[in-house]
Amino acid sequence: MDVDIGEASAITLALETESSLLIIDDNKGRKLARKFDLKITGTLGVLLKAKQDGFIPSLLPLLLKVQETNFRYSNDMLAYILLLAGESDV
Repeated sequence: MDVDIGEASAITLALETESSLLIIDDNKGRKLARKFDLKITGTLGVLLKAKQDGFIPSLLPLLLKVQETNFRYSNDMLAYILLLAGESDV
């Protein structure tokens, strides 16, 4: 599978590190990581965990900031993450 050097390095390190959680957003990289049965999350997963653990009071403002970058996710994903964060009524 064709992944860039950053994803390849991160996957290699995760394979060498016991009980690691790989933070990766690139779709090709995620598919490759799954082939190695690595535990993965992405940017949205990290933000959700921060909300669930009380490190941030609200997820929506951060998700809107993320949308201002070149990071893309669907409206369905936005709704799902907000639901998991307990902010679906926002």
